[in-house]
Amino acid sequence: MSDIIYNVDDIKTALNPVLHGYKVKRAMLFVSYVKGLANEKSDVDLLVDS
Repeated sequence: MSDIIYNVDDIKTALNPVLHGYKVKRAMLFVSYVKGLANEKSDVDLLVDS
C-alpha cells in the first residue's frame, strides 16, 4: 500500500485513458476523496456506467 494521498485531478488523469479504452459512458468518484477526507489508507471508490 502507498502512503500517497492523491487529489481528484491526479485520479482523473490516471483513469482517463483506461475509461476511454473501455468506452465507459460515465464514472463517478465518491466517498473520502470527494469529501476531502482521504488519508493514506483510503481507497478510490468509483461508480462506473459502461
